[in-house]
Amino acid sequence: VARVEGTSEWRIVEMRSRKLVPVPDVLKEIAANESREHIPYAKDKIPRVNSSDHTLELKVLEKDMDIKQHTNNANYFQWILETAFADQSLLKSIDVIFRAESRTGDSLRIITEKVGEMSFIHQIINIGSGERLVQARTHWVGS
Repeated sequence: VARVEGTSEWRIVEMRSRKLVPVPDVLKEIAANESREHIPYAKDKIPRVNSSDHTLELKVLEKDMDIKQHTNNANYFQWILETAFADQSLLKSIDVIFRAESRTGDSLRIITEKVGEMSFIHQIINIGSGERLVQARTHWVGS
């Protein structure tokens, strides 16, 4: 039986300007009253990929969109996991930083570098703009 835990940090974006806005006090109060114990955030920065052990290129499809018409984060997870090539292994942990969004028709490059026996770093880049959309680190264990 696998147990999955996660933490997240949320930002609020004004939809017309697509800029970050301050978190309303009412939401800060809700978070301050949260009684559950949180697991720790990523301990350090995720390094950039220096070399490519595996690369996947794809075009973002309409089916990849969420309700706000940008790529659903679950797709980024799927694409990262597809490039880890950790056969016969189980995902132990994943740290992800979402930096920017992509939309239908964007061409993406998912680059993976093996940095340890069972550890990988990943980047998802928008080929057209060169913008780094996602950085991730995965750690795997034998099954």
